[in-house]
Amino acid sequence: MNKIDLARLDALLARFRDVDGALLPILHAVQHEFGYVPPEAILPIARFLRATPPQVYGIVTFYAEFRTKPRGERVLGVCRGPACRLAGALDLQQHVERHLGIRAGETTPDGRLTFETVSCLGICGLAPALEVDHDMLGRADHAQVDALLERTDPNVGE
Repeated sequence: MNKIDLARLDALLARFRDVDGALLPILHAVQHEFGYVPPEAILPIARFLRATPPQVYGIVTFYAEFRTKPRGERVLGVCRGPACRLAGALDLQQHVERHLGIRAGETTPDGRLTFETVSCLGICGLAPALEVDHDMLGRADHAQVDALLERTDPNVGE
């Protein structure tokens, strides 16, 4: 498990000392500071807010925007919206998983790439679609995915 700097967390929490309803702003600030909401931050946040750890953890896991694990240096997402599913997104997802040796929601062992599925990228007319670090690719096929993965992480496939 990654260890976080509790002094940094305490300093961050201090900014919310007199703020009512601060849970969501605190979670956003923690994720911004650490890149995710570390599990070891749940208890100090709960104590600070006079809440229970399950209450805080429940909010963290309810909202899809919060992550409880660090992401890789780069993030690749396959759109799983209806148009993309009909156009072959599941096949692309399986291709990426085979290529990287990880499943959606995981990060490569070297920490370089996180692979995710996303609900909709909003470019339905270009289905199936991918996203790498907020850059989108439409009408994606296996060859484009392979080239993208090699550009994104030159060690892929070794």
